[in-house]
Amino acid sequence: METKPDSNSTKPTPSVTGQPPPPWVTQPTAPAATEAQAVSFSPTAPVQPEEPATQPVVKKSPFGVIVPLLIFVLLGLGIFLLVTKVFLPLINKTSQEAPGDGQTTDNGEKITLTWWGLWEAETIVKPLIEDYQKDHPQTEIVYQQQSYKDYRERLQSALAKNEGPDIFRLHQSWLPMLKKDLAPAPENVAQNIDLKANFYPIVSQTLQSGAQTLAVPLGFDSLILFYNYQVLKEASKTVPSNWREVQEIAVDLCISEAADKKCAPGEK
Repeated sequence: METKPDSNSTKPTPSVTGQPPPPWVTQPTAPAATEAQAVSFSPTAPVQPEEPATQPVVKKSPFGVIVPLLIFVLLGLGIFLLVTKVFLPLINKTSQEAPGDGQTTDNGEKITLTWWGLWEAETIVKPLIEDYQKDHPQTEIVYQQQSYKDYRERLQSALAKNEGPDIFRLHQSWLPMLKKDLAPAPENVAQNIDLKANFYPIVSQTLQSGAQTLAVPLGFDSLILFYNYQVLKEASKTVPSNWREVQEIAVDLCISEAADKKCAPGEK
């Protein structure tokens, strides 16, 4: 007898091969279509602002400060050297060659020379100035007698500032420190003076620099040594010819009253 399948029973789903699946395999049942699921979004819900992205921290290089500072220092040093080594010497040279600083002019313009004296009063040098001005009417010489106190310091300072006198006294030992501020004598004047031919060697050795004559002797100390011929004869000594012999003879002729018989300065 045949049994008809119940209409309420579920028909087996054919497999891919067309054969019905085994009875122990349960086929998934697709869910019934439902109404559109509600979306969990409310148009009135507040929107949280997004956090801004963190900017990366950039460290500044120390060279950004050092390099401009170094350029500024080098630029300042360059300007300083340019002014002190180029412009100032050029200005000093121009001012020294300008009329009124002891330079002669071809157009007869009057020139004023300043003379710093030391020991001579103006009444003594005035006749010399007048005689010179007779032959050089375009030149005026102003004599100023200075005090001997701090004379070298004041002279050196005035020359360094280009405010010094045109004619002045100086000691021969000052020449090395004042040489850069002195103008050499013109060649024709130096030849007429001729220090080597007309003076002792010490004069040209101290007042000349190379072939240039920087000063002329106004007065040199003349040291004279007196000796007792009879004393030298009794001691069988000859007249000394140099300073070393003077020292040796002085020690030999000294008669000391001291216990050690050694002579002291001032003893006979």
